[in-house]
Amino acid sequence: MKTITKRGIAILMLCTLILSITACTKSKEAANGGIKKTIKIGCIAFNHDEVAAQPAIDKLKELGYEVEVVDLENATVMNEAIAEGSLDTALHQHKPWMDNYNEQKGTNLIMLEPFIHHNEYSIMSEKYDSVKDLPDGATISVSDDGSNQARAMLFLQELGLITLQDGVTVPTILDIKENPHNYKIVAVQHHQVVKTMADVDACMTSTYLLLSNNVSMDTVMASSDDYKDYGVGFVIDPKNKDEEWVSALIDAYTTDEMRDKINDLFKGGFVPGF
Repeated sequence: MKTITKRGIAILMLCTLILSITACTKSKEAANGGIKKTIKIGCIAFNHDEVAAQPAIDKLKELGYEVEVVDLENATVMNEAIAEGSLDTALHQHKPWMDNYNEQKGTNLIMLEPFIHHNEYSIMSEKYDSVKDLPDGATISVSDDGSNQARAMLFLQELGLITLQDGVTVPTILDIKENPHNYKIVAVQHHQVVKTMADVDACMTSTYLLLSNNVSMDTVMASSDDYKDYGVGFVIDPKNKDEEWVSALIDAYTTDEMRDKINDLFKGGFVPGF
């Protein structure tokens, strides 16, 4: 006879809850003649207030939709949920990250436009006020994923601190051709980069992560002007691109009120994309 562990019981309870929620949602849709009336949106805790912003929620209600906002751990979990159909859409990842995910996983998720916001990117330090003050041999932490590490390499080159190999469009640390200051560049998980600040001379990551980690914006030494290349929009399964709820979603999140809300919430870390 098999013994069910506490972990097994917890998993069973979680599965039961998800099935119950899904069944309730389908029942509501059935009652409405099969027309979708509830939109399930994924986000991370930091941009929950953006996704759950009252101007957008009120607009969707006017258009006949209810919204269920679900906080998830990261973009990978969101994408898996969208692909399997337990999530309608999500707002968190920028387009280069999603494109890289599609390439690596063999998926074809799409990002809606206009983008809701763009991610600003910066080099920060608690020890130095300017990149010119960085000493030879300084340690700089960057993200370990392909799209964000490429962003760091290109920004370091733009700042005149390194030179990259010619012809590389998505460079990594291995593509550094010249490093005249002998910087030690270390890669860590994207959301952990800011947490390394006390142990390194500088770090490079999305500016909004300063806010989510309660780190002063005064630590920013320089910000890249590449933010328009890193738009963040709602990600969906391509089979849903012509659904009415998708158009309603875009209408609700691209109003003047939402632009003001994004500016107020993120203090420049996110730049409105519409």
